[in-house]
Amino acid sequence: PSRLANHIGHTYYQNHEGNTYYQIHKGNTYYQNHKGNTYYQNHTGNTYYQNHTGNTYYQNHTGNTYYQNHTGNTYYQNHTGNTYYQNHTGNTYYQNHTGNTYYQNHTGNTYYQNHTGNTYYQNHTGNTYYQNHTGNTYYQNHTGNTYYQNHTGNTYYQNHTGNTYYQNHTGNTYYQNHTGNTYYQNHTGNTYYQNHTGNTYYQNHTGNTYYQNHTGNTYYQNHTGNTYYQNHKGNTYYQNHKGNTYYQNHEGNTY
Repeated sequence: PSRLANHIGHTYYQNHEGNTYYQIHKGNTYYQNHKGNTYYQNHTGNTYYQNHTGNTYYQNHTGNTYYQNHTGNTYYQNHTGNTYYQNHTGNTYYQNHTGNTYYQNHTGNTYYQNHTGNTYYQNHTGNTYYQNHTGNTYYQNHTGNTYYQNHTGNTYYQNHTGNTYYQNHTGNTYYQNHTGNTYYQNHTGNTYYQNHTGNTYYQNHTGNTYYQNHTGNTYYQNHTGNTYYQNHKGNTYYQNHKGNTYYQNHEGNTY
């Protein structure tokens, strides 16, 4: 081997294979082998490698490897075989050893795509979105509630007790609890309820309740506790909170 020290204190070293080492006065070491590849080791023990295509590799003292290609994109592979990728806009991609891909943009949001093509998204508040390969979107917030939006714009919501809400694209909301009963609330604030026997209840925004059973008869109870009943012939019955019953037929007569 031969050594050459120039007048500014830099040391060059070339061994018998034609490899060249270069050490400047700060303790950093450069190494160039006979293929034109360049290695650089700084005084903290980190190693950089640049091959003849201009790509740069970096390995720190924990065994993690970074790779930067000539377009400015950075790849990182840790010692467990997981690969991270950061492009020039600051977005970070992560691929683990099972082929799943994670993506984190510069706002801290994380996307995850597994090997079946499904995409998960987690924003910086801990909420998780899931989009499967048919274009349907699921959303789960940090309390365990799940939202589902299909490709027609309808939204389903299921909370952690198993109740399901559904909102269609006109703003109407449906609610189904775990016993199979269905509630419906339209955009004016009125609420409809249908139980599993087919009976329908309706409550408007003033607190009055209407009930229609499966034979077409309608019951009405206002907020004072009085009950009205209208059968399918148009006759109306009224029972006040004292238990008295009034009857008015379709001709307007009252009994």
